Amino acid sequence: MIRRWSRELRALLIVGGLAVAAVAIVRFVEGQPGAARHHSRAPDTVIPGTGETPIRPRPLPDGRLEVEHIQGISVIPAAPRRIASLGWNDELLAVGVRPCAAAGSGARGFEPHLADRLEGVPLVDVTAGGPDLEALAATAPDLIIAVWYWQTRYDHLAAIAPTVVLQPSHWFWRARFQDVATLAGRAAAGRERLAALDARIAESRDRIHARIGDASVAMLRIFAREYRLYGHGYSGPLLYGDLALRRPTLVQQLAWDRDVVRLSLEGLIRLDADHILLMHEQRVPISASEMRRLLDHPVWQQLPAVRAGRVYPVPDLLMRGGVISREVVLDRLDRILGGLE
Repeated sequence: MIRRWSRELRALLIVGGLAVAAVAIVRFVEGQPGAARHHSRAPDTVIPGTGETPIRPRPLPDGRLEVEHIQGISVIPAAPRRIASLGWNDELLAVGVRPCAAAGSGARGFEPHLADRLEGVPLVDVTAGGPDLEALAATAPDLIIAVWYWQTRYDHLAAIAPTVVLQPSHWFWRARFQDVATLAGRAAAGRERLAALDARIAESRDRIHARIGDASVAMLRIFAREYRLYGHGYSGPLLYGDLALRRPTLVQQLAWDRDVVRLSLEGLIRLDADHILLMHEQRVPISASEMRRLLDHPVWQQLPAVRAGRVYPVPDLLMRGGVISREVVLDRLDRILGGLE
């Protein structure tokens, strides 16, 4: 067994949570185009609001703005007062905009790290295959900002209010954040918030490298019957991009040209990471027997990070690209890799 296995890690792995909300998140991610999922560093198109291409609002004579995006061209208010968020809760809150309605789970509510900030905001349930259009219309938005996954409902959304659809991106999340800030009439606030976050990232990078040096770090997500090793997608932009952590050999060989690679327990035998960030799959909680299967298995016990007691629980925020999410994750990584706890 792991010598330094913490109660926190056991609790994270054994107890599932936010199952319904997680289904919506994964469905959204898997709803992106195949090219974006496979190789997120390269934009699929040059359409504004996708890849690294920003939106470019054009002023109209009547004071409104014309915005080209994935679904075509929308005419929106220059200073919207009631913005409905279908997938951009983090980004809007980060620039000081409280949405008039926000996507969430009818059973679980809003994302835990945003719940306090969204208290009292009408929730639009997106866990039944699409947003609750009736609930959304009841909030009378003057602008809807939606993620790529809801493009099939675009006509319905546009009938409620002018709608702009943006494509999330692992490596170009900054461009999407600034797009949301621009649509909300907070472009300057967006730039300031990004500058502050980049300074925060630099501090964490220096702190972590000073403590662990050139040690390698892997991001591993545990499912009941498989293990997912992450490369340049999802957590990659923060870990291997912003924080410039060293990639283990197995990540470089199998996962770096992809967002993720699926492994069996036996397939982990070559995972040479010095540190493992371990995320529990929340959609299907692991049973006690499956948990014991992992902890007691000789392959797991002989991994370098396990032998050294360097396996750490991490929140699923590593899978998201918002500013607030990154701030929460950086606090956590500072504690476990930067030696602040």
